[in-house]
Amino acid sequence: MALLAFLTVLALVPTLAVDAQAQDKDSAGQHGGSGQRRGDGTDSQVAIIVDASRHMTEKSSGSGSETRMDVAKKAANETAKAVADRSETMVLGYGSEVAKAPENENSGCLDITSLSPLGDNKASDLEGDINKLQPKGYAPITNALKQAQREMDFSKKRSIVLISSGIDTCPHPPACEHAETSYNDPMETIHTIGVDADDKGKKVLECIAKASGGTYSDADNIQDLLVELIDVKGRVPNYGTPSGTPVQLADNPDNGFYLGEGLYQSSLPSPPKGKEKGDEKWFSISVPDNTQGRIAITPIPLGFEGGNWIKYGTEAEVRNDSCEYRETYEDYYIWPAPPSAENITITPDQSCDSTKYRIKISGIGDLHDTELPVEILVGFEPIASESEAGPKYGSGVPEDGDKIEIPDTSPQPTPGGTSYATAPEITKSTVSDTLVPGEMKFYRMNVDWGQRPVAEVEFDKNEEPGSRTRRGNLYIASPRRAITSRPLSDELEENAPVTVQAVNTPYVYYLNREGAEQDWRTADAGQWYFVVSLEGYNDNGKPNKEVEFRLSAAVEGERADGPAWRQPLEPGPAPSPEPPSSTGADGSAPQAKDIDNAPQSQTIMYAGLGLLAIVLIAGGAVYFTTVRRK
Repeated sequence: MALLAFLTVLALVPTLAVDAQAQDKDSAGQHGGSGQRRGDGTDSQVAIIVDASRHMTEKSSGSGSETRMDVAKKAANETAKAVADRSETMVLGYGSEVAKAPENENSGCLDITSLSPLGDNKASDLEGDINKLQPKGYAPITNALKQAQREMDFSKKRSIVLISSGIDTCPHPPACEHAETSYNDPMETIHTIGVDADDKGKKVLECIAKASGGTYSDADNIQDLLVELIDVKGRVPNYGTPSGTPVQLADNPDNGFYLGEGLYQSSLPSPPKGKEKGDEKWFSISVPDNTQGRIAITPIPLGFEGGNWIKYGTEAEVRNDSCEYRETYEDYYIWPAPPSAENITITPDQSCDSTKYRIKISGIGDLHDTELPVEILVGFEPIASESEAGPKYGSGVPEDGDKIEIPDTSPQPTPGGTSYATAPEITKSTVSDTLVPGEMKFYRMNVDWGQRPVAEVEFDKNEEPGSRTRRGNLYIASPRRAITSRPLSDELEENAPVTVQAVNTPYVYYLNREGAEQDWRTADAGQWYFVVSLEGYNDNGKPNKEVEFRLSAAVEGERADGPAWRQPLEPGPAPSPEPPSSTGADGSAPQAKDIDNAPQSQTIMYAGLGLLAIVLIAGGAVYFTTVRRK
């Protein structure tokens, strides 16, 4: 038995290692997907009640020649369009059949017409029934509410949408009093939409809604109500999370860990309220001979729930006290634009100790009293000779660059990443995925010297209820994560898809770094990025309906000569308190201080193997003791 236990434990060694590697692979590959889609909504019912009493013939207070009835029909049709494919629906009209006259009061207060019986109605059919209404008589709000309540299924979630001026000409009992005494079922809610409601009418409508846990909206601002009515369960936005080898940034320059070549992740304290920047944090770089250090610091957007135009970014300083070297950098971004990384280039001077470069970074912007995730991309680029550098191109963008036609193919469903680090690599093709408001999707493509990336994206038509506009955006960024194209955007339309192009990135040449700012951004061959986004405004961070997009991307131009080096994208080696040449760069085993900065799954693997060794020793002792006794 002891021998069997020994052999069983021995067999677990490769399993432990494979499991730990799988955990690393899974965590590295996670990025946003399309999320869950909403079901068919047949567990809910919506009754739309439209006021067609005589006073609805009056002109609306808005501009133009619309009457109150016109405004009410528009609100009713928008409501029907939002809910028809998600819920069972019905439409009632009141005041449209019996003329208002003293002798008609009794019949007028019962003048309620079922325009569309409760069922799985199409929005177009509901619209046709609503548009037939003609204002004529009394306003029996209470009786209309009672009839809607009678016709709905008490076992389902029920919503009544009352579209009215709030004038109640049959107050027996008053509508507000009726709502306060008759609507206490959490499955039943009344929402009210005011059509040119005066103070008295608005008070009545607000009372009805409040009594049942519903909301009041003016007819020209019903977007939030419609979003609530459709009970959106599509998904919330997927925001990026940092990738790379974790590193603990230091509080002072002397204790900053040395970073090697690759990707790292950490976080920065955001500025306290009333301050322009957060606490300073440090790391170190040792630049190998005949290379220059290339550093890109990327803040990771948090989504900023509830708003647009949020400023966030980083401030950086590079110093080397051995030669009084100082360089400062600052860049910030305005959400919902994707981050354009803070790019730093360190070209060692012979008077400087190349092992003593200290980098100070701080968080800046409108984000307060929290942590700002950051990714730090490090590369050591060999300094190219004149013969290696390749040609210098005189004009960055062709004059007719905005007229280029992007090759289009059948779209292949391809989930985009939620950050630069999680962007899937694509080839010249068309891919498709979905966005919800406030979300970005990232893709990458190889671009060689002498080429430039071009792209266009087609967004599906805007099927959100109401009239809220959305802007779809397309950006292109370099391997150093610097935005190189103008942020092109366009508003999504209700009736047709919208196409946005990004075709103004210059051709990529090594010697572009000697030119203007726009040129240095296009001085790196390698993995270029395409970023597609959908603005969220006040819906950032909230569940919302998905919009499909189709991204067509390609490279233009002939390959040219240039250096072979490309920026590594993999996680960097474990941070070290000493320059790499003396702490493991020679292939020695990692020390405890390195394990502390390693990914968690590696730490688990080391701990598991240590525990396994103890078990093996104990099992062996038991086995040999048993043999001896025999």
